Amino acid sequence: MMGLLRALARIDTVFGSDVYVSYSHQYAWQANQFGHVLIGLGATLFLGWACSDYLMAFAIVGGVYFVKEMLDALIAIKLAENVFPVGKREILYDGAVDFLFVGFGSALAMTADPAARVSDLFLDPNAPPAMAAELADWLFAAVFLALLAFFLLVRRPYLRTKRAFDKSDMPQLVRLSTFPNNFAGADWRDLVQAIDLFAKGGPGAAGHLVVTGPPKSGRSTLAKAIGGDATAERRMVRYVTASRLMEKRRAGFETPSAYAQPYQVGEADLVIVDDLPVDLLRHPAGAEAAISQLVDVAPGRSIFEEPIRASEDAPPGGKPRPMPQVVWTIDDPETAREVAAALPKRFPDRETRLIELKVALEAAT
Repeated sequence: MMGLLRALARIDTVFGSDVYVSYSHQYAWQANQFGHVLIGLGATLFLGWACSDYLMAFAIVGGVYFVKEMLDALIAIKLAENVFPVGKREILYDGAVDFLFVGFGSALAMTADPAARVSDLFLDPNAPPAMAAELADWLFAAVFLALLAFFLLVRRPYLRTKRAFDKSDMPQLVRLSTFPNNFAGADWRDLVQAIDLFAKGGPGAAGHLVVTGPPKSGRSTLAKAIGGDATAERRMVRYVTASRLMEKRRAGFETPSAYAQPYQVGEADLVIVDDLPVDLLRHPAGAEAAISQLVDVAPGRSIFEEPIRASEDAPPGGKPRPMPQVVWTIDDPETAREVAAALPKRFPDRETRLIELKVALEAAT
């Protein structure tokens, strides 16, 4: 019985479960597209009934929604801070997909209602009503199958990205393009390039980013924005608080994550360790010893590199995993500088960049 229940739960997650915990981004995207179809269907049925011309209703709904999507795209591009690159192609592609789903719903309205007289486009107006009704049924089936095929076509790449974010365990989705120029110092353009490369994980990217700044400077927001852009690249990201990381370090091992569970730290390409408390980083032997105390499960081996065990009872061992990229957020600038200096000593093959932020003007007022 339990095996059957687990199988049913796995089937439920195919559509992004909303059971027990929260709505997943996979579920939300699919519900959103279903809503777009209903918008097209309902608006066309209403306008067609009101003006007795379903072709005109189809054109009006399509035109209005096209203008709406273009305005949404222009507003999104305009509101971007233009510090980081703006994904204009991604914004326009999302708008086009939404518009097409509305169009399919509008087309269904034209074929589903006998009063639409769509058959007049293909048959002589004097054709028998039975022939017109049969043609309308075939048109409805054709549009419905086209809608289903389009949904399945665009669903796979979208849900792959949405699932990557769901499994990151980040509390909210933020993108770098919306992050303001809160960088302290005159070399902010160099920092922006380094952060963008870090999120993409390209050759030459740093291994560690230490983000610091006073309250309301956007430390956690920048860390989550880096994670958001990384998930858009379909990278495996895991967000953890310092306390959660310590729990994992005390356990000393991780087991593989289930389909609907967040990635484990040892599975991720990029790990975000948010809100490191200053007291935790104060150690009589210095910052390097504090880092080792925070992450090491064995001398010289961190929880990031510890092999994933098949189960809790599996014996330890196996080849160490490659060290992921790590973002560390620390509120105290002096402690952050000490950590940034100590990380290359603890992880000598990984470059470390220090990101210092200032309070944005709008946040200070």
